[in-house]
Amino acid sequence: MEKFDPRKFFVCENNGSEARDFLEKVVKNFIKENFKINKVWNDYPFLNNEKQSFSALVPAIHKLTGVVWLEQPFKRVNKKAIEETGKDETQRFIDLATMYGINDAMYLFEVKHGWHNFSTNSFKQRFCDRWFNAIKQTSHLTFQNLSIYERKNIVFYRIAFMIVPSYLTFDKSKKHKNDKFPSARENAQRLFEELKFSKSQMPNFVMSYKLDTSRHLDEYAQIFPFLNFIIRVEKFGKNAKNG
Repeated sequence: MEKFDPRKFFVCENNGSEARDFLEKVVKNFIKENFKINKVWNDYPFLNNEKQSFSALVPAIHKLTGVVWLEQPFKRVNKKAIEETGKDETQRFIDLATMYGINDAMYLFEVKHGWHNFSTNSFKQRFCDRWFNAIKQTSHLTFQNLSIYERKNIVFYRIAFMIVPSYLTFDKSKKHKNDKFPSARENAQRLFEELKFSKSQMPNFVMSYKLDTSRHLDEYAQIFPFLNFIIRVEKFGKNAKNG
């Protein structure tokens, strides 16, 4: 079974968040869970879509927090909801919620999946649309809409969490080796430079892990040199000082 190597992992940070430590642990656990699943099924959840990726994401988070709620319901109550639907409130769901830390902060995840073309260092429009949609969906998470979960000293983090494998089409007759590829640091930085979004759409973190491509040569039509995570975090709540 593949083993997680911390030397192959890097976090590129922009306008950092105090949630970094938690999110970095989640991502590292997610990678490890994918390796476990691959040993049994000879496939990786991260090569499919966000639904399959929950097979690794849920245990990755549960190991840290001991509690996970999928499709947590909340009611969107505001003027925009009334204008858009004609109703006072609309029933909504967030992909995943968990509580963590000594103050029981609530972390609310909207999870998406996309692809990064390693050869051209580019993303398709579909990737951008999913990223923008994740940010829009998390923007509906407000203290007013989540007041049912109010507790003393509670703080919320709304998180747009995108799982983004890098892919590369290759000639199977040429055995690519890991030393042909840049480091995780270089890859995270080149991805971040390509994300030319407005300030309100930029991620806080791009995390990158360098994969062992020799394992992909016989199984797939492409190889996947890196597994990346593009993450935006916003803090809010009754007692949040900066969100």
